[in-house]
Amino acid sequence: MKLFLKGVLNLAAHLGSHSRSASQKINNTRITALLQRWVEDKGYARQDEGMEDIAYKLGISKEELSCYSRCVLHKNFLTWRKELRIKEAKELFKDEPELSCKQVGELVGIPDLSNFRKQFYEVNGVTVKDYMDKMRPDM
Repeated sequence: MKLFLKGVLNLAAHLGSHSRSASQKINNTRITALLQRWVEDKGYARQDEGMEDIAYKLGISKEELSCYSRCVLHKNFLTWRKELRIKEAKELFKDEPELSCKQVGELVGIPDLSNFRKQFYEVNGVTVKDYMDKMRPDM
């Protein structure tokens, strides 16, 4: 996760250095710092928060968050959040194998089991069961 955040910071700095005003550079740096903290605090795992709620809590507009996502992260914000959630789920499956699929989904902010399975498949291209089988080859 730290490498990912470092990459986002470097990318934001690089994008900010090309044909942008000083205020845009500062804004990108500010949003990067806000999102870095949000990721470190596992804000992506909070349920029932839409983009508008998240932007408000970060102290920026929904439009700023959307634009930053497209321009710096090169993806829709909700797609990025889904990827963060599923990455966390994979870590939980590995570190805490006693947790059920439903429990992991709840911990990463996707409490509906069928929705969690669907999102897991969309991000990884394998089902949760297939992923778990690969993790435990002795079974």
